[in-house]
Amino acid sequence: MKSTNYKLEDIFSIHLNELFKAEKDYLLYFDKLSASTTTEELRSALSADRSGQASHVSRLEKIVDSIEITPAIGIDELHTAVEKQLKKIVKDRKKPGLFKDIQILKVLKDIYGIKISSYSSLQVIAENLDMEHPALMLEQSLEDSRNNIAYLIQIERNIIYPQFKSKSDNVQKK
Repeated sequence: MKSTNYKLEDIFSIHLNELFKAEKDYLLYFDKLSASTTTEELRSALSADRSGQASHVSRLEKIVDSIEITPAIGIDELHTAVEKQLKKIVKDRKKPGLFKDIQILKVLKDIYGIKISSYSSLQVIAENLDMEHPALMLEQSLEDSRNNIAYLIQIERNIIYPQFKSKSDNVQKK
């Protein structure tokens, strides 16, 4: 079996292309998930403006356009697993509101964890390839993703779980 020798530029192109496709998918899914949330703050966290999704796609598009990029070998397995979760949540119309919000929170935190890892790796590769402007744009999306996960944790702590507990306590009292 013939081994393929990858250069750092190839690894950058492959991962960049995979993340670009994933970000475009997330943009569509976030819009669908937003419609099924019961919590205004979670709905806001899913908006393209608040989450920075549109900016992430735009930045990645600029990077892809600025370099000669090879087609992606395939989408990474983590994105595929998360996409299955997203499809399941979008299709499921039977779950109660706050329970579904908790499911959405979990998958969003998974997504941002993957994004933080991906943007961080791509930024380091871009720096090693002396791609100053792409490295800066990747760093911006990395920081957005870190801020978004912090915002989700605030929503989880201060809104979703207290509301869920309150509703559970009211059911038990009856």
